[in-house]
Amino acid sequence: MSELGAGLVIAIEVLIVIAIIVIFVRRKRSGSAKMSSRLIPRIVLRFVIVELEIWVAVWRFIFVRRAPENFYPANRSILGYLVVFTIITAPVELLLVHVLIQSETVVWVVTAVSAYGIFWIFGMYTSTRTMPDEINEHELVLRYRILGEIIVPITSIAAINARTAKSSKSGDGFRSELGEIEAWLMSAGQTDVTIELNSMIRPRGFLKMGSPVRIINVAVDKPDEFEKLVRARSGHKNLREVT
Repeated sequence: MSELGAGLVIAIEVLIVIAIIVIFVRRKRSGSAKMSSRLIPRIVLRFVIVELEIWVAVWRFIFVRRAPENFYPANRSILGYLVVFTIITAPVELLLVHVLIQSETVVWVVTAVSAYGIFWIFGMYTSTRTMPDEINEHELVLRYRILGEIIVPITSIAAINARTAKSSKSGDGFRSELGEIEAWLMSAGQTDVTIELNSMIRPRGFLKMGSPVRIINVAVDKPDEFEKLVRARSGHKNLREVT
């Protein structure tokens, strides 16, 4: 990559680091997380966090062994094939860009943006493999890649059971539409565990919060074991099943 292309990638990362430093210093001075949102729009803050999550996911994918006892999203997505396809075809596409476009500046701008896009696609895939759900005595942290996260207090769980559910929409990730009481963390439009709550909570999507929900459908690779562990953590093994 030319100096210009490398410079663009470095500039993006430097801006992200600066934003993180500013947020940290501002919070330290104010003692409140709210001050950071006054300085930088909330959506920009979320994008910065997502960027960090992607870097962490790629690092874990390369250097950290996946723990077999953890619960990860069920792998029904075609994203893995998309990553392979992108890695194979990207060099050919970039070669055509270098051949067909005369301006060296434009060529390296396109190259830098393409490289950054490939990194994001790869990061999205690795986050599926390295960001497990968390279950402890106080809460569940349910995730689907960096696309959605739902934090569920253990005491708010009214019912749970391992069952297949299909969303009215296909695709992967988080879905929670206004007026619905259900949230979906789905793989290929399908989930494996359904949780009913005794109070409404707000899930978090990719860049913004979703509408309040009381039923959560989540894709899990080991649904039966997941249900048993949640029942054990809740202290109520006789939690009723979702009707």
